[in-house]
Amino acid sequence: MKIGVFGGSFNPIHNSHLALAEYATDEAGLDYTIIIPAYESPFKLGTGGPEAMHHFRMAELAVAGNRRLAVSDREVTKTETSFTVDTLRELQEEHPGDRLYFIIGTDSFYEIERWKGAEELLGSYGFVVGHRPGYENEKLDAFAEAIRGKYHAEVVLADIPQLEISSTDIRRRIREGKSIRYLVPDAVRDYINENGLYRD
Repeated sequence: MKIGVFGGSFNPIHNSHLALAEYATDEAGLDYTIIIPAYESPFKLGTGGPEAMHHFRMAELAVAGNRRLAVSDREVTKTETSFTVDTLRELQEEHPGDRLYFIIGTDSFYEIERWKGAEELLGSYGFVVGHRPGYENEKLDAFAEAIRGKYHAEVVLADIPQLEISSTDIRRRIREGKSIRYLVPDAVRDYINENGLYRD
């Protein structure tokens, strides 16, 4: 099987995250994609703690009923900083006959060689890079080709419609008492309200 892996803070998960996961699954011909909320991202230190379990529960609600998207709590239950290479190693051990594809945005992909275990990541797993159609295509094509040549990497470039939604903006709107309808699934909005998240 071909399995997508989509990691992030998801604080909170929103419709742009879900569109990326859905489109990437299609564009790369994946059987399904696992969304993995981080306990604490190495790029966003200080985001862990009890709140991380809320991120997982909101992600579960967001994908309910979608058989092509699953959610894992493997990182939020570790209560430590998450590194992609470690998570993918563990997943590969659990799925020895399957091919894993890490789903990543364009900006993060440009930084991939600076990640922990970059050589192992690029040499051992596929990458699905979500980007806006027509957005810096020549630059991205050239970088992807260089990565393929240097690491014998499998890189799939996936055209993803860009929804201008950010978790930061959603948290700000909640603090200001503004609506987040249509930015997140209704079930996620209800969970945020019921648990009083992001009010402070």
